[in-house]
Amino acid sequence: MRKPLSIPCIIDGCRRSIGHAAALKRWGYVPSEYICQAHWSRLPKRQRQVWARHQRLERKFGVAPKPEASRRVWSALCRRAGL
Repeated sequence: MRKPLSIPCIIDGCRRSIGHAAALKRWGYVPSEYICQAHWSRLPKRQRQVWARHQRLERKFGVAPKPEASRRVWSALCRRAGL
């Protein structure tokens, strides 16, 4: 059973979730989608680095310089994490 104010992992069948308070503490905002650590660590290091670069640029400029590219990278990560 999931907690009421939590964000579930996007992978079907995964029972992990993160609470809103923990997400705020970790990232400073509450994301609409979440990949748990168990699935995130299965992704290749290079793909995680690409996402980290997009996040770094977003923090630096306040908004994503290329939002469509960030959405594309996130979608690819979500697909690959579920394999």
